[in-house]
Amino acid sequence: MPDFSEELPEWTAEGIEPPESKKSTGWQVDDHPPAGWLNWLFNRIYTTIVEIRSVFSAHKADTTAHVTVAERSTWNAKETTAGAQAKADAAQSAAISAAAADATTKANAAAVASIPLTQKGAASGVASLDASTKLPAGQLPISAVQATTADVTYYVRTEGNDSNNGLANTAAGAFKTIAKALAMIPQTISHNVTVNVAAGTYAEDVNVYGFRCSSAGQLTIQGDTVISTSRNVLSITFRNCHGRVEVAGFTATTTTGTPFASYYSSGGIMTNVQSTAANSNVAGIDVAVGDLRVLGAVISNKAYYATVNSTARLFIRNASGSGNNYGIYSYIGGDVSKGTGITYTSTNGDAVGEGGLITPVGGVLNPWGDNTTSSRPFVSASHTAQQTISSANSWLRVICGAESNDNLGNYDPSTGLFNCPTAGMYLVIAAVEVTNAVAGDELKLAIGSDAAVLLNADHQRPGSSGYQQLTGSAIIVVAANAKLAMWVTSSRSGTTTNPDGYYTYMQVIKIA
Repeated sequence: MPDFSEELPEWTAEGIEPPESKKSTGWQVDDHPPAGWLNWLFNRIYTTIVEIRSVFSAHKADTTAHVTVAERSTWNAKETTAGAQAKADAAQSAAISAAAADATTKANAAAVASIPLTQKGAASGVASLDASTKLPAGQLPISAVQATTADVTYYVRTEGNDSNNGLANTAAGAFKTIAKALAMIPQTISHNVTVNVAAGTYAEDVNVYGFRCSSAGQLTIQGDTVISTSRNVLSITFRNCHGRVEVAGFTATTTTGTPFASYYSSGGIMTNVQSTAANSNVAGIDVAVGDLRVLGAVISNKAYYATVNSTARLFIRNASGSGNNYGIYSYIGGDVSKGTGITYTSTNGDAVGEGGLITPVGGVLNPWGDNTTSSRPFVSASHTAQQTISSANSWLRVICGAESNDNLGNYDPSTGLFNCPTAGMYLVIAAVEVTNAVAGDELKLAIGSDAAVLLNADHQRPGSSGYQQLTGSAIIVVAANAKLAMWVTSSRSGTTTNPDGYYTYMQVIKIA
C-alpha cells in the first residue's frame, strides 16, 4: 500500500524568483504578477512536498529506527516499562536526526552533480549556453519568462496560439493575444523589446503594467504605422511604467471605458491612436500622476478629448477629431503642452480648473504671454464690395471680404463672420463709412452675432450730407463657436457703405 493516496500537484517549471520587495509587500490591487513568479511559487510548493514525502517514506522503511515487538518484549522483561520507554524514545529521536542528516547530505550531493533544470531545454536534455554563458531564448520552455539578455521581438496574430513561443511571425509561432506577449516580458527591460501585432481585431484591454526601462531599453507594442482601423483593441492603459514604453497604430473600440489612459507612469508614448466610438461619459485620453506624449490621435464623440489631472503632464501633437463636448480639460495641477497639427473641435473648447494649465503651440515666454500672438485667435479684415441698407432702420451685416491677418483661420470673408474657437473674452474693433449720408440721418454701428446686434459701438446724426465715419469697439464674452460680426443701420433706406478698406474694416482678437 502506498504511503500517500493524494496525487502530487506536479509543477516542474521553475519560473523566476520574485524580488524581496514583492515578497514582503505581497500582491497589491491591480497587480498582474508575471507568469514566471507564479511558476516559481508553484514549483517551490511542489518540490517541498516531494522532499517531505521522500524523507517520510525513507524513515518509515527504516527498520533500524523502529522498536520491534520482540525487542520490546525482551526489554520489558529486563527493565521497567518507564525505563524501556525512555530508551525507545531516545533511540527514535536519534534515528530521525540521522535520517534527516542523511537526506540532506544526499540532496546536496545530487545538486552538485546535477544539471540545473533551467539549463534543460527538454526532459533529460542539456542546453548549450550562448556566448554570454546564458541560455538562448529559443531553448527556453514555453512557460518560462525570459530575461532581456538581448533584443527580442514577440509576434501576435489573430490565428496564433498562446501555447506558442511567440518568436515567429506565423500562425504556428505567434501568440494569439497581446496579453500573453506582455506576460513573457520581465518587468526590468534593458534591451529593445518589441511586440509586433498583425492586423486584426483583438477583443482585449491591453494593460501595460509595471515595466521599468533602463536608458538602453524600451518596450514597443507596434501596430500600424499610421492612424487606421487595421488593429483594433478594446482599450490601452499604462500603469506604473517608467521609461520608453510605446504603443503605436491602434484603434480602441470600447464604448464603456476610457480608450487610452496613463496612470502613475512616466516616459510613455502613444502614437497614431484612435477612438471614435460614442461615449459621452469619458475622456478619449486620461492622464493622472506622471507624463505622457501623444504623437498623432483621432478622438471623437467623447465627453472630453483628453483629461489631465493630479499634477500629470501631457504633450500632444497632430490631434484631430470632432463631436466632443469639451476639448482638453486640465485640472488639479495638470499641465498640457500643445504641439503642431492641433485641429480637433468640440462644443465648449478647452477648459482648465484648480491649478490646471494648457500651453498653446507657441509656448509661453512669461505669464503675460508675450510670444503667444501667433497662436491667439485674431483677424483683421477690410471691406471690398459696397453694400446697401435696403430699408430704413433695418440692420445690415457688413462683410469684409479681404483678410490681411487670420491667425487660426477663424474668419469667413464670404459671410463676414468670425468664429470664436474657444469660450472667453474677445475685443472687437469696427469701422464703417457711409458714402451718401444726408443731414439729419440717424446712423448706428453695432457689434453682434451672426443673427442679431449685441452692443452699440457708435451713433451719429450728421449735420451735412456726404461721407460719414462710424467707429467703435467692445469686449464680448462668448461661448465656444459663437459668431461675431459688425452691423450698420440708417434711418433712411438706400444708404451705402464705402468699399474702401481703409475706412471700413473689422478686427477681432481673443484677450482672455
